[in-house]
Amino acid sequence: MTATLSPQAGVGGVHIRQDLANLSIAYSPDNMTLIADQVYKVFPVQHESDLYWKWNKDQVFNVLRTDGKGSLVADGTQPKELRFGATTDAYQTRAYGHTVRITDREKSNADSSLALETSETQNVRGIVRLDYEIRVATAVRLYASYASSNKIALSTTDQWNNASFASLNALGQSTIVKRIEDAKTAVLKSTGGLMANTIILPYAVAAVMRNDQGLNDKVKFTRNTIADGKPFDDTFLGLKVLIPTGYSQNITEGEATSLGAIWGKDVWVGYVAPNPGLRTLTIGLTFQKDPWSVKSWREEGADSTLYKATVNQDEKTVSYDCGYLIQTAIA
Repeated sequence: MTATLSPQAGVGGVHIRQDLANLSIAYSPDNMTLIADQVYKVFPVQHESDLYWKWNKDQVFNVLRTDGKGSLVADGTQPKELRFGATTDAYQTRAYGHTVRITDREKSNADSSLALETSETQNVRGIVRLDYEIRVATAVRLYASYASSNKIALSTTDQWNNASFASLNALGQSTIVKRIEDAKTAVLKSTGGLMANTIILPYAVAAVMRNDQGLNDKVKFTRNTIADGKPFDDTFLGLKVLIPTGYSQNITEGEATSLGAIWGKDVWVGYVAPNPGLRTLTIGLTFQKDPWSVKSWREEGADSTLYKATVNQDEKTVSYDCGYLIQTAIA
């Protein structure tokens, strides 16, 4: 009689495999560095549509004489009367959101490690956040909207990763630093005195800068750039450094994954008001009527629970004077 192998024989037969309750693998926008709300600061509003005032730029800088004596008051006379104009602009919020369905059968049969409700709602919120990031990035990178003095498009040997790029100029100074300082000067002039406080460096650009000879030479006696992996701290040349790592794709389901960087290869230098309010100047605002929320409801006829993640807001560019765009900083 032929012997049969006992199912308990050997190490492979002493355990019935099942899912690990404390582990699952997931891709998620939550793993990215998304910066939309750090560039277009959230400004809560009560209504979906309203107006706000914008004081005219030219009048507040227009002195009556070039020698600084336009406000001189002669004895026995009244000071000259001035009038300042203002115009209105409007915002119009919109609701953004997605919904996901979990059937009762899915829920009752799902392994606990899937955490269906949590995982699915996080995925939905992630897609809405990516849309938000895309809208702000598109507005900030809209080259045609900037004055000629507040933008430059780099090409060929001017691009920072070109094989022939001159990292140091004839005086031994960093070419990249000169570009950024020029951008700060342009913002200072276009805003009438506001010093740029923020720089956006998409990760691909930051990686090139990390190996730039001119930048490394600038800090070689104070920093170990090989160890810390970047030629700047959280601030660089007096600017808060934002390094977005957001990726997205727009493909038909079933096609090969093709992720693209949301912020591309452009560098932005500009002013972001830390606390927007009266008499504020800033690059843009997120007028938010209803903050992020996740709601659920039953559809008894379909034996399902639906989960909806939404936000109601409008991202509005306030003043392109507050920014300087270096387009295609790298190839």
